[in-house]
Amino acid sequence: MLTVGHAADGTEITAPLEQEFEIQLPENPTTGYRWHLADGSSETLQVVDEHFDTATAAVGAAGQRRWTVRATAPGSHPFRLEERRSWEQKPIRTFSLTVKVASPP
Repeated sequence: MLTVGHAADGTEITAPLEQEFEIQLPENPTTGYRWHLADGSSETLQVVDEHFDTATAAVGAAGQRRWTVRATAPGSHPFRLEERRSWEQKPIRTFSLTVKVASPP
């Protein structure tokens, strides 16, 4: 499975139709800041799973927010995330990706 991280911000990736890929970004939820799917993200990029992983059991530890995404239609589709507190509208960081989905042969 293709996995992309923060270094892919602002880039374009290619994904086969109906295949899944993973996005993982650093997060520390105890600060109140979490990654959220932004308005304007393509509905043809279906989030299949979202979860938070940490390498330690320590309270307040940072880790990785992970999304498993499936491309459900051919074309070029935007995927955008915002890191913000749930009660605030302005993000402190954003992550955007364009996913080019090829039609089956």
